[in-house]
Amino acid sequence: MNDFILALSAIAPLFFPMAAGYILKKFKTIDEHTVKGMNKVVFRFFLPLLLCRNIYQSDIKGVFDQRFMTIGICGVLISAVLFFLFVRCTEKDTRKQGVMIQGMFRSNFVLFGLPLATSLCGPNEVGATAIMIAVIVPLFNVLSVIALEICRGGSPDFKKICKGIITNPLILSSLLGMIILLSKLPVPTLIDYAIKSMSSVATPLALFLLGASFHFSGSKNSLKQLITVLMAKLIILPIVMLTIGFALGFRGIFIITFLAMYASPTAVSSFVMAQEMDGDTELASQIVVWSSTAALFTIFFFLMLLKRLGGF
Repeated sequence: MNDFILALSAIAPLFFPMAAGYILKKFKTIDEHTVKGMNKVVFRFFLPLLLCRNIYQSDIKGVFDQRFMTIGICGVLISAVLFFLFVRCTEKDTRKQGVMIQGMFRSNFVLFGLPLATSLCGPNEVGATAIMIAVIVPLFNVLSVIALEICRGGSPDFKKICKGIITNPLILSSLLGMIILLSKLPVPTLIDYAIKSMSSVATPLALFLLGASFHFSGSKNSLKQLITVLMAKLIILPIVMLTIGFALGFRGIFIITFLAMYASPTAVSSFVMAQEMDGDTELASQIVVWSSTAALFTIFFFLMLLKRLGGF
C-alpha cells in the first residue's frame, strides 16, 4: 500500500496541472492564442531558469557518473537506430515514417523528468537529471532532424541543426549552470532567491499548458501507427532500459532519471518539427496527446515496480 501511495504522489504533480489545463480550455477560460504565447515564455524563460539553478546547486562529485552518462547516451542512440530500421521496413507512408521514429525515441524529458526526480528524491538531488537533460536534449534534436529528413528523401542540414542547438534556451541555460558549478562562482543570495521564485512556476505551468493543448480527435486515421508508437515508447523501451540500468546497479536518482528519460511521453516539440519538415502533423499531434495521457499510467506502474524492487 505504501508503494501505491508513493507512486501516486509522484504522478499527482503531473496529472493535476494537465487536467486543469484541459478542463479550463474546454470551458474557454483560456484560448489557443494564449496557450501558444505562454508556451514560448515557459520554454524560453522559466524552464531554462529552472534547469540552470538545478545544475549550479548540484554536487558535481555526487551526480556526475561517467558510466551513467554513457548508458544514457548509448540507449538513445541505439534505440533511435533500431526504431528507424523497424519503421522503414514496416511503414510505407514516408510522411508517417519520420514522425513515428521520433515519436518512439524522443521523450518529454525536461517536462516530466524534473518533477518526477524532485518529487521522489527531493529538489537538492536532481543534479544528475539536470546534467543528463543538458546532454540528451540536443541529441534528441539532432536525431529527429536526421530521421525526418531522410524519410522525406532529403539530406540533413547540419549547419541548421548546429544553429538550432547553440541557440536553444535549455542548452544555453544548462551550459551556464555548468560554468557556474565548475567555476564555483558564488551566486548572490538575492539573485538566487529571485531565480528560485520565478523558476518554481516552470513545471506546473508547462504541464498546465500541455493539458490545454490536447485535442483527442483525429486518431482514427492512423490508429495502427499510433498504437505501434505508444507500445514502443511507453512499454518496450522503458522495460529494456530500466532492466539494463537496474542490472548495472543504478539506484536512486540515477534509475529515476532513466525512468524519466525513457518512459516519458513524446516531446511536444516533435509536433513543431514535423510541421517544419513535411511530416504527418496529425499523427505527430496525436502521438504527443495520447503518449502524454497514457504515460501517467505506465510511469505509475514502473514506479511501483521499481519501489518494490528497491530501486529508490
